[in-house]
Amino acid sequence: SSHFSSSVSAAQLRALAPPHCPGAPTMPEMWSSEQTFALGTDPDVFKGKAALLDPDMYDSVGTVVEKLNSGALAVEEGCCVVLSGSSRQYFLVYAEGLKEKVFFKLSIVEDPLEPVQTGMMG
Repeated sequence: SSHFSSSVSAAQLRALAPPHCPGAPTMPEMWSSEQTFALGTDPDVFKGKAALLDPDMYDSVGTVVEKLNSGALAVEEGCCVVLSGSSRQYFLVYAEGLKEKVFFKLSIVEDPLEPVQTGMMG
């Protein structure tokens, strides 16, 4: 009977494990609409550095963030670019903890602590 109970627990464990990615449901949300950066309207800014999602399928940063967190969408490099249907601008979406790496890769300089020439031009 001990053999029987151990095989049942093994089967239960298999049933509990998600088929696609072990541990996915308990992962913290790595994506957030706070973790985005407006790239403007020029695709050359990110060409060859970050993947642009198909604008026909993904035209909203919020939708993309939801799909990334749910596991319905996966991107390489921990970042992707979304063409927003409402503003017609490209938005960089990056995973938590990867901001510096992604910004460096795309040559994005963001330093709010030292505003460049603010108020100096008269």
